Amino acid sequence: MDFQKLIDTMNETSRMERSNYHVTLGELIEFVDKLPLLTIIKIDDGGSPSDPHSYRGYYSDLSFQALGEKINAEKFAKILKGANGNTFEGYKGGDYIMEENTPLWIASYGCTGKAIVAVNEADGELTLITKDLDS
Repeated sequence: MDFQKLIDTMNETSRMERSNYHVTLGELIEFVDKLPLLTIIKIDDGGSPSDPHSYRGYYSDLSFQALGEKINAEKFAKILKGANGNTFEGYKGGDYIMEENTPLWIASYGCTGKAIVAVNEADGELTLITKDLDS
């Protein structure tokens, strides 16, 4: 029995379940690509998404650090597209490829955080709507 294949299959099944209630990398790329380049991207509880990394809660998911600096759609699209298809190292090891069906989170590196569950475009800004799934 190939133990790694079994683990990979379990991870992929879990990832697919989470992608039903999370915004996925592919969905966010598609949405951001339709925005004017200077549209500000922000997080509902403050800051802007930056510095993608493997999520601490599910290493196969992608997380963004919340930074105080503003980011526009042009720069964020580059970050998203740069993550798509690339390999990120899990917090305690292992390599994880981020794909279009990858669920997204907001969390500092090494920490758990909030799921990105929706987006809201208004007044020249795109807000990432998050939800704490542990409460």
